[in-house]
Amino acid sequence: MKRKIKQIFSAVLALLGIIYILTPYQLFPVCNIPAPDGTPMKCAYTAKLIIAMGAMILIVNAIALLKRKKIYYNIAYTITLIAAFINYALPKQLIKVGNKKTIGWEIGLCAKADHGCNLHTLPALEILTPLLIATAIIALILNFLIREDHD
Repeated sequence: MKRKIKQIFSAVLALLGIIYILTPYQLFPVCNIPAPDGTPMKCAYTAKLIIAMGAMILIVNAIALLKRKKIYYNIAYTITLIAAFINYALPKQLIKVGNKKTIGWEIGLCAKADHGCNLHTLPALEILTPLLIATAIIALILNFLIREDHD
């Protein structure tokens, strides 16, 4: 039963990773309007980031499910926490990445409140990210508390 709890948490986190992957284009799409200069807007780069972090969450939790060792679960839950934080902090520009004026790209959201990234993607991330972080924290704590002799 103890091992099943770890598997359930990794499966749930992997499923949330799939939801992250589908969020920016299928479920809660960002706008696909180009900037006035014809280049992609910040939300286009944010969408790529969300997909990359979702793929990372899916992969590390799938590996943990396949290997079924405590260390793999610890690594998967920790990477999930970091990826979820990045997926929240970068679009909201709590951490700035890139500079559109100097290097031509930037991660963030459009300045206009009526664009898809602000209307759809950000509210989805504001629900999905705390859910993902809480699940990963609970899983990490339980993984440390559950003692198995053969792990």
